[in-house]
Amino acid sequence: MENIIEILNVNWRKNLRYHAAGAILFCLLMPFFFDINGLDEISAAKVLEVYVIFLGIICFVPVFLPDQDLAIRNLLDTKRMSAGIVCLIRFFQSLFLMLLLEAAVLLLFKWRGGIFPFWKYFAGTAAGMIFLGGMGMLIFSVSNAMPLAYMIPMLYYVINMGNGKKYLGKWYLNSMSAGSFTEKWYLFFTGILFILLSLLFRTYAGKMNIQIARKKKISPKSLKL
Repeated sequence: MENIIEILNVNWRKNLRYHAAGAILFCLLMPFFFDINGLDEISAAKVLEVYVIFLGIICFVPVFLPDQDLAIRNLLDTKRMSAGIVCLIRFFQSLFLMLLLEAAVLLLFKWRGGIFPFWKYFAGTAAGMIFLGGMGMLIFSVSNAMPLAYMIPMLYYVINMGNGKKYLGKWYLNSMSAGSFTEKWYLFFTGILFILLSLLFRTYAGKMNIQIARKKKISPKSLKL
């Protein structure tokens, strides 16, 4: 338990708090781009799916950021707690932040006279955020390139805003705006798959580092993923 608290504290101080500040600022800027007064179901869905959905990318992509330094990655891989478990703890911290900010936005909509199904829209928006954020996590875990981890989900978003309904099918991001919720299940489960694959890759890569080091009788710190 002490190790988990330490990981959460270190991740917050060294990494997540900066992205949390960016996510909060992102939410505060929303009224400058959208009229959030008296939103009906369609209007609320549009704001959530066009703007708020980016919280997934902002919160999830930095999960692997502390490991971008090769020395830190290999140091983690030599500890009793695997790198994958450390990243899983960071992920849940980011997930909590994302859901907290999403709930705050929806409560703001309600406070400003919005009329829409709160929990349905909470779940639907979370599914889209998990999908885009999970995509970014997977790209980052494999490439260790943060710009690419932001670029690929953004490219998907741009395609979605174009002819997404035609070409993306069940993985269309703006389905609530079109009156359908079925697509959110596909986004949710695909996003969970992305996240699991990214965490498994980090765990597997770390174990491979240690095994290679043992066979060659060298320090894991000298190996690359």
